[in-house]
Formats: sequence, C-alpha cells, structure tokens
Amino acid sequence: MALIAAFSGTLAFFLLKTRLPPKPAGSFFYLDAFKNVQYVCVCINYWTFSFGFFAMLTFIGTFGQLQGFGLFAPYLLIIQNGSSIVGRIGAGLLADLIGIYNTVLIGSSIIAVMFWVWLACSTIPACVALVVIIGVSSGGFISLQGPMATMTAKDMRYGGTMVGQALFIQSFGQLICSPVFGAVLGTGSAETRKHRFKYAIILGAVMILLSVLTVVVARWKRVGWRVMVKT
Repeated sequence: MALIAAFSGTLAFFLLKTRLPPKPAGSFFYLDAFKNVQYVCVCINYWTFSFGFFAMLTFIGTFGQLQGFGLFAPYLLIIQNGSSIVGRIGAGLLADLIGIYNTVLIGSSIIAVMFWVWLACSTIPACVALVVIIGVSSGGFISLQGPMATMTAKDMRYGGTMVGQALFIQSFGQLICSPVFGAVLGTGSAETRKHRFKYAIILGAVMILLSVLTVVVARWKRVGWRVMVKT
C-alpha cells in the first residue's frame, strides 16, 4: 500500500497542475463550531465509535486464536473488511432515502447489539456471522463521517475545517483503543487472556452505545423527537 501511495503521489506531483490560483488558506481551527451541540455530539461520536470499532478490528484475530480457530483466526478481519464494502456503498444509497443521521443510527445500533452478542460467540460460524453483520453495519459510520460533520455547519466555508477537527479528535480514540484493550487482556496464559476478553468486549460495547446516544442527541437537536423524518 505504501508503494502504491508513493507511486500515485509522485505521478500526480509531476503530471498535475492547478487550473485556478489557490485560495488563501483559512484558519487551522474553527472553534466557534463547538458552540453547536450537534457538532459536539458528532465529535464525541467519532471518538467513541472509533474506540470500540477499531479495537475490535485490531483484536478480532486475537480473539479467534484464543478460541482455538488456528489458521482461520486472521481471516475474521479479512471477512469483516470485505463485508464493509457492501455497507459503505449501501449506506450512501440509504442516506439519500432516509437521511444521514438515520442511516448512521441504524448501523451503529446494530453494531451495539452485536457487540453484546459477541460475548456468546465461541465457534467459527458464529464469529463469521458476527463479523459479517458488523462489517456491513459499519458502512454507515465509515462512509458518512464527512457528511455527518458538514451537515452541522452553519457556514459551509468552514465545512472542511469542521471535518478535519472531528477527525483530529477521532484520531485520539483510534490511538489509545488498542493499548487499552491490550491492557485489559493483560499477559499470562492463553486461558487467562481468553477469560479477560469479555471485559474488553464489554468496554467496546459501552463505547458503541455511547456513540449511538450521541447520534440520538444530535438528531434530537436537529428535528426533535419526530421519528418519520429524513435527517
């Protein structure tokens, strides 16, 4: 991937040029955005969802190994990432019909339920079903992160800055989720870490539930408690 990125970037550097003179750069941060409750909820959503979801991506293979899946364990991650393609494409189409918040809320709610179901998964078929459902459902958040932030903007000139700020906040969740999960699992025998895994799963489930709550609050601030409305 690094080689492809380097090749593509080098090619673009030598072959592309701007059609119009670049505009003066705007401010690096737009702190007034944090006066908007919707935007604050979106930023918290970025952080909490990323914490739970990306920790699962990191440790689902470890979970499979501790369950005794052998060489099949790493394929759980591949299956989940492959399944997310369906969700990423489908989420965009669904958002056009029912709205961005509604789409993310549905997907995140399914993932929250599946995290608790994860506690009962101990066989290969069960774990495959788990990662497929979570992979498809994650498409809502993964593909609609940018629109979630920009739809809260009162001035679209700051839309890009607001997305960048939210992703900056999200990065800290992604940065610490794996070390925290690893600390929960701890060291020791495979049986000991297998026993502790349920605590890591519960932590991830709580984070996903918090992310669902933030979308509910953001949606409420936008349209109130009306259910059958596109938003």
